Amino acid sequence: MIIKLTKATNENSLMKTNCRTLCDSLSAALAAGAVLLMAGGAPAQNLFVLDSGDGTIYEFTPDGARTAFAYGLAGPALAINSVGDLFLANFFGGSISEITPGGAQSIFASGLNGPLALAFNSAGDLFVSSESSQAIYEFTPNGAKSTFASGLQYPRGLAIDSADNLFVACGAGG
Repeated sequence: MIIKLTKATNENSLMKTNCRTLCDSLSAALAAGAVLLMAGGAPAQNLFVLDSGDGTIYEFTPDGARTAFAYGLAGPALAINSVGDLFLANFFGGSISEITPGGAQSIFASGLNGPLALAFNSAGDLFVSSESSQAIYEFTPNGAKSTFASGLQYPRGLAIDSADNLFVACGAGG
């Protein structure tokens, strides 16, 4: 099930859709050990790939050049903000790491219960799904945390459209 959460109206509207093809594609990519992020909002429009086997994030430029961007990381999800900082969800570590374009790493948030997916809106707020807590958390750019939605059945994927509507792919519930 895909859930559309619209902040402007403070109402949750449900949009059920058959996403078997998308889910199959994502499952195949995860089974192969890769997490992909197309950094469309980033200055260089690069592709970032997390090799979950060795914890390396690789950066691919549009001309195909590959460089190791960061090392020693674990997590199921990547997101990039408008200034090019890369964020990584660490499911088992319960944290979100921030990596600057220069490669400096820091912990953006910790003490989370299984962060699984990440997405940014146009204001720079970071949305984090927690499958374990069955909730979506919102972090302001300075790190202030609030609960955006709760009671969701296994929220696994997040996407935000150009109107700042948040879409949540849930693993159960229809």
